[in-house]
Amino acid sequence: LQVLNKSNPLPFQLDTEEKASEDLRLKYRYLDLRRSEMQRYLKLRHEVTFAMRQYFNEQGFYEIETPSLSKSTPGGARNFLVPSRSQPGTFYGLTESPQLYKQLLMAAGFDKYFQIARCFRDEALRSNRQPEFTQLDIEMSFIEEHDIQTVCEGLFSILWKKFLNFELKLPLAQYSYDEVFLRFGSDKPDMRFELEIKEISKLFAGSPVSFIDQALKTGGKAGCLVVKNHRFSRTDLDRWSDYVLKELGAKGLLWIRWKEDGSLDSPLAKHLPADFFEQAKTILPDLTKKDTLFVVIGTYEEAWTTLGQLRLSLCKALNLI
Repeated sequence: LQVLNKSNPLPFQLDTEEKASEDLRLKYRYLDLRRSEMQRYLKLRHEVTFAMRQYFNEQGFYEIETPSLSKSTPGGARNFLVPSRSQPGTFYGLTESPQLYKQLLMAAGFDKYFQIARCFRDEALRSNRQPEFTQLDIEMSFIEEHDIQTVCEGLFSILWKKFLNFELKLPLAQYSYDEVFLRFGSDKPDMRFELEIKEISKLFAGSPVSFIDQALKTGGKAGCLVVKNHRFSRTDLDRWSDYVLKELGAKGLLWIRWKEDGSLDSPLAKHLPADFFEQAKTILPDLTKKDTLFVVIGTYEEAWTTLGQLRLSLCKALNLI
């Protein structure tokens, strides 16, 4: 055996699932990128962008690059500035997005074009955005809303089939903002599980509890989440009440459930009618005495936003997906 060159021990192993720290992986990035997992990521990214280009070419789009160095203009985000050495005291702005040149190209007769573009934004980090990132930019002129939706859905269908082997049913379902907010308390609802918000305002009409009566008389609403077939401990219920009050900033959370003997159990029990369950069944036909109701009462927007956030937290805690 002839040793040509000795190597120090590797800072982390490349052929195991050993979890090296992110700092260590970035310091030795050339080793990190040799890992099969990282190789798969870059291969997948290449294949996805290649499939995008094929799709848009077949749809009659041109791929047009636009400059990254441009005149800084007011926009939704702050530009990074790049000093010009040839003209001291002047700066280029790195484009925050490629839409800057859309009007020029559209007026020039390029009615359909796309870019897989680098964008630069000097702004606070978000979970899905870094100071520089890549986005697919699609530009079309003389179109209706349906046209851009159809193009995007066609792209999704091809990508989902090619890379996930999943057939998307087109057209994708469409909902109005009012509908999804009413059902989920959010304009970006997670629809992988049920637990929709139900309005039960009429169950509390004329309530002897002053804050409930006042809230409903001034236009407020009562909404609830029905957690099916789950018996919470009293500690759990107190914890969820504290969460809504302290973490979500709402005025409070009411809970209603039924004991083993079928009797009502709630902080409001003495203020609710004896036939509350039967009344609730008229609004919530699937309700059983094994279910728990979480109720928030207030202005529509505030109450439903709180319930929407509570819904997501319950989903995680109860593993509903």
